Amino acid sequence: MIFYTCIARTFDGVVLAEAQHPTTGGNGDQVMRALMDRLVEIPEAIPPSTGKTFSQRSKGETGDFFADMLFCTGGYIFMDGGSEIDHFFHVWNYDGIYYSCISDDDDNRAQQVNFDFLKELQTN
Repeated sequence: MIFYTCIARTFDGVVLAEAQHPTTGGNGDQVMRALMDRLVEIPEAIPPSTGKTFSQRSKGETGDFFADMLFCTGGYIFMDGGSEIDHFFHVWNYDGIYYSCISDDDDNRAQQVNFDFLKELQTN
């Protein structure tokens, strides 16, 4: 399920539009904004017309820029009454815009549906 969706500019990370699923709470918006800020610093992480999925699986793991960014900002997502679950951050970079969402879909087919959703946002 997609919890949160965000559209932001690639050159400065400014969020142009965002929406959160009405039955979820949490700090997904804060974590996504931290990710957008980090992508502004490292634009080669997601080249234009490509997408990438980042995952948050364990607080203790570091070693890639996303895990390290979360570790440094204290930006772990907590939803569903404060319980931590696996989250996937899907980002599609197209024409100077990041189309992104947060989901709990660990199945590859469901993740592809999430990217199809982001590409659909891009065309509208």
